[in-house]
Parts: sequence; structure tokens; C-alpha cells
Amino acid sequence: MKKVGMLFMVALVIAANVLNVLEQSKGAIDELMLSNIEALANFEYVPGRCFGDGNVDCPDGSKVAYVLEPLALE
Repeated sequence: MKKVGMLFMVALVIAANVLNVLEQSKGAIDELMLSNIEALANFEYVPGRCFGDGNVDCPDGSKVAYVLEPLALE
């Protein structure tokens, strides 16, 4: 009976450690994917010109008065 109880406790500790490792590695993958997406998105080119100072978002991230974008017929 003591061996069964000890075996159960060892299995429980191993299962808890495996779940902990899996949970930690899941977070690391999510951070890596977000970093890659952000790095790829930083180099997107949006044609257009920005004029003045204001509160409209320019494609480069600055705040401007007007954004002139070409018309696409797609």
C-alpha cells in the first residue's frame, strides 16, 4: 500500500511539472509570434502623403492635418 501511495505521489509531481513546462513554453511562443508580426508590419509601405500638424494618423505613425492617398480601383 505504501508503494502505491508513493508511486501516485511521484506521478502527481511529474504531471504537475510537465503541465508547468508546457504552460511556460506556450507563452514564449506567443511572444515570439507577436514580435515577428510586429517586425513584418513595420515595413509595410502605404502610398500617400501627409501634410500639416493635426490629429489624423499618417501611415508612418505621426499625427498630421491631412493624408492624401491614391485612389485604387480594385
